[in-house]
Amino acid sequence: MPLVEVAFTFKVAGAPKGKRKIEDFSFAGRMAVQIADPTDAEAPVALRRHRGKPGDPASPAPHDYRFFDGRLFSPYLVGHDEDAGTPLAATEMMQVVRAGNGGNRNPLYDGTDSLFRRAPLKEGDEIRRTMKIDRSWEDEVAAEIARRAHDLILVDGMVYRHFPGIEPIYVIVPDAEWTYDEGVILTATVKTVPVARYADDPAEIDVRRNFRVDQLPEALVACSAASDRFKDWDADDPASFVHVVGEFVEVLDPSVLTFRPSQGPRLLKFARSLVADHADGLAEKPVGFMVAYAGLRDALNLGAGAAEVAPLVRAFADQLDRTCGRDASKVSHILGEVDAFELSPQDEPSASPAVRAA
Repeated sequence: MPLVEVAFTFKVAGAPKGKRKIEDFSFAGRMAVQIADPTDAEAPVALRRHRGKPGDPASPAPHDYRFFDGRLFSPYLVGHDEDAGTPLAATEMMQVVRAGNGGNRNPLYDGTDSLFRRAPLKEGDEIRRTMKIDRSWEDEVAAEIARRAHDLILVDGMVYRHFPGIEPIYVIVPDAEWTYDEGVILTATVKTVPVARYADDPAEIDVRRNFRVDQLPEALVACSAASDRFKDWDADDPASFVHVVGEFVEVLDPSVLTFRPSQGPRLLKFARSLVADHADGLAEKPVGFMVAYAGLRDALNLGAGAAEVAPLVRAFADQLDRTCGRDASKVSHILGEVDAFELSPQDEPSASPAVRAA
């Protein structure tokens, strides 16, 4: 496990000798971190993300996901577009890290100096010895660098990185429209994105559009429904679907896949939107509608889970279907959301990836 010396810059707020006013200064610091360097056997390739047609010399090289110490690691990519970037070599990273340069070629330090970007003072050591320090960010920056080092490994001369939600999944992106009443994608593309894409809002997960990478046949079935340009495909022949699935993921070790999609957050968010959208004019509605609305509203206010809310949403749709001037497509949409939840692999508590034991 190599020991790497890291040069960094940190902010200090304090009053120089002979002054009372607190000022900001930028000082230079150094620390040593260890980065794991497992062998190819110790960090085997578990997933291979192909870009283009697998085996085609004209296609970009695939990205390998390695599994080490209970975690998944992907190549650390650099470039203006990280998804289309080039893998970072360990030798290049070492040079950049030792020099203390910022930018995305320094995975240990990129962005840690965002609070204070000025170059360190040449006379910083003398000022630091004599000034009255009000606050120093040295420990915070050092802790962040140490955390980042823990999330890196070096294998075969290349840099790999782990981050929460690193596991790739498929998402069907409609090119034309998604019809909620029938749940049919007219024409679409299958994108490959990390689970982290949904970290801020798990309710964006939809089991009708999001699939684990070992569910490629299911994704192809959903994508090919009513699509004239995507009829004849074979899940075992990437050439038959590469024009729709731009980044096919080859699963070499299924045990590393921990993502468990949940429709629960989406149903709860949808139910809250129903309550908000139908709050006005409630007194003019039939009694049955008011009772169904109140039951759904009260359950949400009490923090009911999706499994408890689902039948209440269905009852609400039933009452909405009986009201004067009903919108049949709206009712169908509501029932479709409940059906999707009831058919989903799991309902609680969220769409977050499960923790996998090492």
